[in-house]
Amino acid sequence: MIFNRVFKLKNNLPAWFWLGVFLISISGTFYLGLNPKFITQYWQALVAYNVTLSLLAVFYISSNVRHLKQDLKANVIGSRFTWSFIKIVPILVIVPVLSFYLFSFQSIQENVRSSEKTFEEFNAGFIQQVDGLYQGIQEVRDDRYTGHSKGLLDIIISYGNFQKDSKNYKKDMKVFLDGLIDGGWACQISLFDSKEELVAKTADIESCGSIEDQSLPKDQTYTINEDETTNVIQVKMSSRYIARAPIKEFFVIDVMYTTDPGLLSFLRQVRAFSNRTKTITFSANTAVTQKRFLIDFSSTVLLAILSVLMIVFRMMNHLMKPLHNLSLATRGDLKG
Repeated sequence: MIFNRVFKLKNNLPAWFWLGVFLISISGTFYLGLNPKFITQYWQALVAYNVTLSLLAVFYISSNVRHLKQDLKANVIGSRFTWSFIKIVPILVIVPVLSFYLFSFQSIQENVRSSEKTFEEFNAGFIQQVDGLYQGIQEVRDDRYTGHSKGLLDIIISYGNFQKDSKNYKKDMKVFLDGLIDGGWACQISLFDSKEELVAKTADIESCGSIEDQSLPKDQTYTINEDETTNVIQVKMSSRYIARAPIKEFFVIDVMYTTDPGLLSFLRQVRAFSNRTKTITFSANTAVTQKRFLIDFSSTVLLAILSVLMIVFRMMNHLMKPLHNLSLATRGDLKG
């Protein structure tokens, strides 16, 4: 008796119920697809809804199949057609849906890969251009201070050759270097001979301190260093740089410059921008390509197929009953 009541309840679920179930599911899928920020929060709720109602649909379908087989044995009119149609419906639904499913997501993934490749190529070229810009400006800046130091060294060497026989040579050289400082050539100058002995040096300035205290390497004719915290550039240059030959008697100047704040600030910004571009990552993965959305979409497709089957069962049941009743009435009239 209880089974009959349950069976009756099962057969009373209308087609619009399953249509509503499907519409709610597909609406939820579209909503999550259009609002990616909600996927991480509500994707499990949609999956739970789809799975629960899919299990319910499977239960109803199995019951209707058993009932349909009983109708087949009883030769109920329309039961054979219904059984044939029910077996065809899954194929008619699954094949187009899966074809669309696979084609769409395959196309999306190919577009994602193509976008990522394009961005990587653009990013590599862009970074190269930015690095080239920074290096170019850096070289212009270095050439500026190198050329300035070369001119300064020429003047010092010329004056040193003129005063080399003077009894107060070192004192005269210091006075000359102080005059260069007063003339704005640099903020601090030190002059050394080929034996790395100090010839003359201007007064120390706190805001123009030395960056590198080591002597100029013998295999180098000049070095340039920068201290961004104090905005100071230090150039060490040997007269071998001017002679372009391995001479034995030469001078070395150690010159400190205060850099142009505007140029230094621009170089910092370019370098910082270059560093930021190297850390940029590109991801073309949208909501549609996330695994969570794929799970939601797959469960929605499954529920859609099962809902269609239930709707077909209900519609066929409504068609079969009048035909069966008409057949019974006709048989009764013939017997009468």
